[in-house]
Formats: sequence, C-alpha cells, structure tokens
Amino acid sequence: MYCYACDTRNPDDARFCVICGQSLHPDKAPAQTVPAPTYVPSASTPKLGAAAHADSIVPNFQMNAALQPIAQIQPPLLNLLIRVIWFVFIGLWLGQVWLICAWLLNLTIIGSPIGLWMLNRMPQVMTLCPQPSIPPTTPTQHIKPSRYSSSVPFVVRVVYFVFIGWWLSLLWLQIAWVFSATVLGLPLAFLMFERTAMITTMGD
Repeated sequence: MYCYACDTRNPDDARFCVICGQSLHPDKAPAQTVPAPTYVPSASTPKLGAAAHADSIVPNFQMNAALQPIAQIQPPLLNLLIRVIWFVFIGLWLGQVWLICAWLLNLTIIGSPIGLWMLNRMPQVMTLCPQPSIPPTTPTQHIKPSRYSSSVPFVVRVVYFVFIGWWLSLLWLQIAWVFSATVLGLPLAFLMFERTAMITTMGD
C-alpha cells in the first residue's frame, strides 16, 4: 500500500505511513471536531500585529490633520514672540548703546564707515529684523548714484561737521531712538538711522 501523501510503500496491514505518519485509510479515520473557542476578547484587550496597526492608522491620520494648521501657524507666531521679547528686554537698551558707539566712531572720521554700518544694522540689533537680501548685479546693470550724494564742496562739509554736524547727529539719533521706544514709531526711527550720514556731514 502506498501513502498518498509521500508516495512511500507501506505494509498492507499498516494503518499509518511509516515515513510521514499520515493515515493510510482517511475514510475510516474518526472525524475530529474542533472545539468552539471559549475565550472572547474584550474591548480592553490590546490588539497585536496587523490589527493594532490598522486601528492606529485612522487616529494618527486624524491627529496629523488636526495638528497641521497649528504647525503652519506656530513658526510665525513664535518668531514674532521672540522678537517682541528681545525688543522689550534687550533690544531697546542695546540699541541705545549701539547708536552711541556708532556716533563716537563717526566723530573719529576714520571710523565713520564702521559707524555708518552699525547704524544701518539698527533694525537687526533692536528687533532681530532679518537683513534684506540685495540681488546681485549683472555686468550690464549700472549702479545708480545715491540720491543723498552731496554736491556741497568738501570744505563746506568739514565746517558743517565741526560746528553743527557732530552734535546735531547725536540729537537726531536720540530722537530716532525715542521714536523706536514707542514701537509705533519704529519705521520712522529706522528711516532716521539711515539718514544719519546726511545729517552728520551733509553727504551720502
């Protein structure tokens, strides 16, 4: 008798295969009944495997959809909050120290390029305002002369600086700082900081 499972020859009176143990008379084997499960998982029973992963897809998707608008709004609000805190606790008094140092550098004439550079950076120092990017110029583009370029003779500008410009520029800077302290006057204050060179030496 051959086993129908592994095709092994077995004795004629054998009931099971000597190799694989399969019944040689499946029609005579007693039917086996599978008992019904007596355990029913409750709702609090944790799920494992693919079922738990499938159940977590929908809540995670809903959570991500709910947090997406918050993620889009949070960076600008956080940036604004940081700038406000900086201005109130640091930027206001640091701006006063910064402009005094810039004014002293302008008095030395030699240090005026650094002093004017410091005045141009007043928005960054006081409010952490990002520096505007300047697009690169191509060889075919011509840089226009500054509208504040002075046609006043050099001797007149020197006399003006010695008798008027040095103290008027300090008064100008202090008024600009007072405007900046009002918060609403920040745009006007930054504009006055940029015009300090004209007030100091009647130049650009």
